[in-house]
Amino acid sequence: MAIRTILGEDEPLLRKKSRRVDKVNERAKILIEDMWDTMYEASGVGLAAPQVGVLRRIVVIDTNRPVIDDEEAEGGSSGAEAAPGAEGAEEAEGPETGMAVEPKPESGLMEGCSSAPVTGLTESGSLDPCLTEGDVPESGAEGSLENEEGDAECEEGVKLALINPEIIEMSEEFEIMPEGCLSIPGHVGRVSRPVWVKVKALDESGDEIEVFAEGYAAKAISHELDHLEGILFTDIEEPPTDDDEAEGE
Repeated sequence: MAIRTILGEDEPLLRKKSRRVDKVNERAKILIEDMWDTMYEASGVGLAAPQVGVLRRIVVIDTNRPVIDDEEAEGGSSGAEAAPGAEGAEEAEGPETGMAVEPKPESGLMEGCSSAPVTGLTESGSLDPCLTEGDVPESGAEGSLENEEGDAECEEGVKLALINPEIIEMSEEFEIMPEGCLSIPGHVGRVSRPVWVKVKALDESGDEIEVFAEGYAAKAISHELDHLEGILFTDIEEPPTDDDEAEGE
């Protein structure tokens, strides 16, 4: 697959609303594969299609990697370099959170998954979002695919591609956490996000799924869905605190 150019924050396309995907065809699947490759190459945890120049409602997320802490925020590192220009940008059909990446753990399960017998595959045959790439447990292994209501669930680590995603429920409680973006390298801000979200979307097979995520995963999903509305995290970040200003002096 291909590594695509990540657009910088000054690119006007990032301020436009993305359009729905009418059909999950081969072109959309190639885009998703390119987005995975591009995101990992840039050491990110999430990427939205408009960030690679395509105004379609597609995001990829893999939060099985470290969370930005206050010390990292002080250094202002987003964990990735983003191309500032719009070379190769397209608005035709087809087809972040830029935190640092570390090697995936040897375990096939991501942190935060609850225990339940699963095969590692959804009914449509797509990979359990609570599993790392390439690690599918044998039938009966301990893992997590669904909660009691039958929704895909993983408390912290998630790896999934979402097509036409929309948040259908969220917590009343919000939490302020450090946040960065592959389109805005070198900047980390504090953003208020819901503690948990429930998202409805299509998977890569075109089947409708519902995903429950909380904590860091909820933040990453919220961040990427903002991109589909033309919103950057800098639009909604909290003002600097007195401590932040003192550290910057």
